[in-house]
Amino acid sequence: MRNGIEKILITRSRVSADESFAHIQALGKEIIYFPTIETIPLQLDADERNMLSNYKNYDYLIFTSANGVKYFFDFVSDFSLSDECRIKVAAVGNKTAEAVEYRGIKVDIIPNKFSAEGLLEVLSNEALKGKKVLIPASANSRDVLSNGLREKGAEVDFVPIYKSVTRDVSNDDEMLNLIKKSKPDVFVFTSPSSVKGFLEIFSLENPTHYFSERSVIAIGNVTEKYLNKLEIKNVLTPQEYTLNGVAELVNNLIMSEG
Repeated sequence: MRNGIEKILITRSRVSADESFAHIQALGKEIIYFPTIETIPLQLDADERNMLSNYKNYDYLIFTSANGVKYFFDFVSDFSLSDECRIKVAAVGNKTAEAVEYRGIKVDIIPNKFSAEGLLEVLSNEALKGKKVLIPASANSRDVLSNGLREKGAEVDFVPIYKSVTRDVSNDDEMLNLIKKSKPDVFVFTSPSSVKGFLEIFSLENPTHYFSERSVIAIGNVTEKYLNKLEIKNVLTPQEYTLNGVAELVNNLIMSEG
């Protein structure tokens, strides 16, 4: 790291990340909010629309992201659960759970480890054999959760309702040129897709060289594995796989300089 940590790039929008990193800014550090991906809804076929419309026929409704929550409720605008309804609602982490509860829906299951593996672990304690599970999620999702639940005997319907694509960034984008002019000291990536988006936007053919002498933070182990696959050596992960956990890690890096 050259001349200490002064500039931190976060591949999220200011709206979604500003609260977590406010105390870092208060230390006089520059935060660059540069989302590299955007989400778009997918066209659903008749079977997929039927699965979503008949959500009450399922035993479990599982959300793996706040975006999944958004696009699900865009489609199922009249969602309601009666006291007699058997369905349990699960969320991969606190932010996803907040997005569900914002709509007045109680979340029954949240894992301690905010990942597909953590969610699978906690759900494995349920009697899953013969249970029907609905997972409305990103087309970019890994199959760890779906396959793991099937191995436990559950009947899983995975419905891809949106996908992540690289954000279209023009050559005169202010943040783009700021990053090109002065490379940040710390890079924060919040998903493998956010990494791919960054590489595409900046046309990076040698990420190992580009990120050398910089700290690279992955929000969780899935993103960490993807960065390691690119042979980026200096990857760190927070104890808690959230933006708050990332901000705490950044703060520790800054404090260790002193």
